[in-house]
Amino acid sequence: MTHPDLKTPYERDGYLVLDRALGPGEVGELLEEAVRICRGELGDISGACWC
Repeated sequence: MTHPDLKTPYERDGYLVLDRALGPGEVGELLEEAVRICRGELGDISGACWC
C-alpha cells in the first residue's frame, strides 16, 4: 500500500493494520517489554493508578 492508499481505510475505520510492519523478533521484544511494564518492573506510569 502506498501512502494515499492508507488514507481511505484510516478515515473509514479510525485505524490501520500494517501487515509485516514488524518482524517476529521485534514483536517478541514488544511483548516482553509490555509484560515488564504491566508487572511494574519499570517503575510507576505517570497518570496511571493501580486499581
